[in-house]
Amino acid sequence: MRRVVYFARMRRLLLCGSAPLVLTWATIATERSWPSLLPLHLALFVTAGVAWCVALGLIARAPRGDSRGEKALIVLVAIALRVPAWWSAPAHSDDVYRYAWDGRVTRAGINPYLYAPADAALSSLRGGVFSQMVKYERTSARPTVDDGTLFARVNNADLPTIYPPLAQAVFFACAWLPLAPVTSLKIVFALCDLGTLLLLMRLLARRGDDPRFAIAWGWSPLVVIEVAGNAHVDALAIVLLVAALDAWQARRAWWAGVLLGAATAAKLVTAPLAVALRSGRTWLAMSLTIVALALPFVGAGARMAGSTGELARRWRANDGAYALVQAMSDKIVCAALHAPDVPREGSGPRCTAPLDIWPHRTLARLVTGRDYRDSIYPDELSSFLARAFCGLALAGVALWVLLRRKEALDGVEWTLGALLLFTPALHPWYALWLLPIVALRRRLAWAALAALVPLGYVPLAAWLAGGPWRDPVWTRVIEHGVCWSLLVIAWRRKRRSLRQPV
Repeated sequence: MRRVVYFARMRRLLLCGSAPLVLTWATIATERSWPSLLPLHLALFVTAGVAWCVALGLIARAPRGDSRGEKALIVLVAIALRVPAWWSAPAHSDDVYRYAWDGRVTRAGINPYLYAPADAALSSLRGGVFSQMVKYERTSARPTVDDGTLFARVNNADLPTIYPPLAQAVFFACAWLPLAPVTSLKIVFALCDLGTLLLLMRLLARRGDDPRFAIAWGWSPLVVIEVAGNAHVDALAIVLLVAALDAWQARRAWWAGVLLGAATAAKLVTAPLAVALRSGRTWLAMSLTIVALALPFVGAGARMAGSTGELARRWRANDGAYALVQAMSDKIVCAALHAPDVPREGSGPRCTAPLDIWPHRTLARLVTGRDYRDSIYPDELSSFLARAFCGLALAGVALWVLLRRKEALDGVEWTLGALLLFTPALHPWYALWLLPIVALRRRLAWAALAALVPLGYVPLAAWLAGGPWRDPVWTRVIEHGVCWSLLVIAWRRKRRSLRQPV
């Protein structure tokens, strides 16, 4: 009888994984012949995400299982999902080519924070697979091999690197591997990816939870495309974050701090999550780890900030709540400057009158990031005010987590959720950070956002054809609207349950 029940559970688990598997493979198969197949590709991508959400729901309704066979099946399906993506070239993002370039620079004995890729000081490094220095080819955005066109695909070649020290150390290590640049990075991030799956299983078991919910990461089409396919460095930071949560659950505060510091040195977005781990030992270990990892690059001084300032001031994509704040800020700025409206396409206020604040050059530099003028244009001022407001909102959430939340995981969830909901730039791979939380907390809003966030690639067809990147309103309404609606519904249900007499 036990054997019959066991095989029935295994069959149910396999059926749950079959739809995400087939749809994810179909998504990868339609990465060719863009932009004509892009609508089909994105439709399959989102449908695969919905199938993944359904699988999570079916697991939640099934009797709990934690047998070795079920865990092995989860891992095998996860590997099967990734095999086509491991063999495919990055399709949606060119970040991996920047990683490869930074590794090449560090291998040459040059501090990667000192120069932008286009700087003449690095011209000697453009040989071999980095031989071409031309504008990024939008009409051929996906190379099939590492064949001498990689420098042409290094993004933002006029800006210094934005990636922190541990990420740079990994890029450097990959540059030494006797493999093509993208291949070596894919191998390292694949190990991080599978490591996250195994760590989630252990963390779930340690918390007395069902380890099958690790499929939130292992079977996610978003992970397959963005990590196995596009090779984003977020995989490195996320595996370290999950390891830190596992150490915290095991009451190893010092190791949790070391791992959280390493995660921050891989991706700076991890830093605010420290407020959830309220331990002096954890914070001290985190700080010491960050300092230790930064020491090899400290010769760059203030340049270690790289292009973080440009990202903080100007990057905007697929935004939700921030778009509403920016719209209000635009109106306020134009009214305050008494500037007439002018015809304007794209984002930003419909006024152009600059504000000259000489001799307050320091303030002008803070707002604009430019040290060669004393004037501030309305779009710069509006963006600064909108980002400052969202920054204050995030600080408020962090303070609330620090003072009120009792469980560390709750604090991590809401700090991370606030970061993604209020960010000016929600690239699809940013939603990867929510998936360990989905496994541990099963909040439908985060799963829905992860399933719908591929709609952020809708502007890719026009951009590949040479046009500007413009996010349609409808894609953002669907992604952010569904997520916010589900959060409100969950909040109302919780309040209703608290009001009911016991």
